[in-house]
Amino acid sequence: MVGASFVISGSVVADVLNHPATPDTTVAIEWRTDEKGAVSVNTIDKHQAWVVGENVGEGWIQGSALGINSYVYVTVLDAADTSAVSPIVIDDFRVFEHHRRYGGELLYSPQITLHDRTASGGAALIAASFDITGLESTPSCAMLRPIGDEPGVLFFYDSYFQEFELNIRQPGRASAPGAVAVAHLTIRLPNNTAVTLTVSGPVLSAEELPTTDSWPSAGPDYLSCE
Repeated sequence: MVGASFVISGSVVADVLNHPATPDTTVAIEWRTDEKGAVSVNTIDKHQAWVVGENVGEGWIQGSALGINSYVYVTVLDAADTSAVSPIVIDDFRVFEHHRRYGGELLYSPQITLHDRTASGGAALIAASFDITGLESTPSCAMLRPIGDEPGVLFFYDSYFQEFELNIRQPGRASAPGAVAVAHLTIRLPNNTAVTLTVSGPVLSAEELPTTDSWPSAGPDYLSCE
């Protein structure tokens, strides 16, 4: 979305035949973009850069090191009309506090249920970040999760392994009693504009995890979280 930003990161592996592959932290990645002006990129350190959506359109970001180039392709959407009623309905938002099945690590797992009341198709959750009372800043995640005309959970849960797809962990920290979670959701609307919605919900202690699976209707794509 125009005005939005994210951090892009990469690693450099000089010896790909070495197993396990070990990143070379001394080699810097050079970042650049095309000349269309959809995005700008500014180096943060040797392996990270700050990307900002400048203008509506498509573009690419190139990372170069050791004579090899890698590309990420980006589409920048216009911001939706803030005076219009959003077609996206947030049916439910909550965060489960639970312990990892193996190791006992304390985790926080957001669960969001959304639907598109216009049923016109094309809507999707494209980014999300979370604030939880008692924790430090939480990840900003990029994704492409279609939003259907029926309420659907956008982060899956595997009951066999008792694992949520998205877990927030901060060793040595725990949410405060009566904690509230806030989700900041960037959504692509059916008219190919984008809007950011904010919703708050409870942090629930999950003494017993669900016994049934939950999967997005279109199947989950990989999350990219910083």
